[in-house]
Amino acid sequence: MMFGNASALTAFPGRGRRFVKRNAAKAPLGRRAAKGIAAILLALCLLLPTAVAGETAQAVEMEIYLIDPCGGCTGRVGAGCGSCTIMDEIAVRYRELFGEDGLQMHFHNLRMDVDGTDQAALDALMAEAGVDPDDVPLPVAFVNGKLFLADGSMDDAMVQYLADGTYPGVEAAIREKAEYEENRAPGRIVYLYSQTCEACDEMSEWLPYGIPSDYEVVAYDIYTPEGEAMLDYFMETLEIPEEDYCVPLIVYGDEWFAGRKSIYLSLASRIQEDPDRQTTILEEIQED
Repeated sequence: MMFGNASALTAFPGRGRRFVKRNAAKAPLGRRAAKGIAAILLALCLLLPTAVAGETAQAVEMEIYLIDPCGGCTGRVGAGCGSCTIMDEIAVRYRELFGEDGLQMHFHNLRMDVDGTDQAALDALMAEAGVDPDDVPLPVAFVNGKLFLADGSMDDAMVQYLADGTYPGVEAAIREKAEYEENRAPGRIVYLYSQTCEACDEMSEWLPYGIPSDYEVVAYDIYTPEGEAMLDYFMETLEIPEEDYCVPLIVYGDEWFAGRKSIYLSLASRIQEDPDRQTTILEEIQED
């Protein structure tokens, strides 16, 4: 990742009805026959709601393999930091995509895989899918047993697969991803921080892992003239409400994310949805 150190940031480590035909009976039905028909009708009434519900709510079981990007689990294997941001982002995205009913997500953080059990399971699943693990970038998700990239690029394919069983495989998605990586111009974000902000310290460590490695991060301390100028510019041009402003503040293109939680839950997915956007920096303002 490239960092444009615009001020004094010295440490940046990284979702047929059945009819019963009735004949006009000339004689009343016997009691036993009437009871039998009543029992059949009751059974049909009990079964019908179940069938309808099954058509509208499909069970989705996901095995998700990832590497915690912030390194928070390093040194604390067995306990972890308890707030893996990539897990949060993926969980929010898939709950919105599939809904809560019938959705089961099982996360496997390879940073905490001390004995290699999760890696061995992932390798076996990859082999079963007929792909080389080295060719498939994490995070990945096995949706009802089928392999998908879990970075947002195959979300529509997941929905299609659950709707009609069409499975495209991951090979085309991997090729498209590789071709895109070869030809793209990396994006740029602006990061506003304060040296007295603990959340900013955490954000500074997370950023190199939380966004694409070749993105440029231009950082401004809000208590420097440069940082104050950038803050005033973004508050005015992006119309950021005073009551919503806080640091850490990240601007990506013409979108802003204030506070650690907002950044963790939204920045990575916005980059995936609209990659390689450029954000205005101080030098460009001064040129105008």
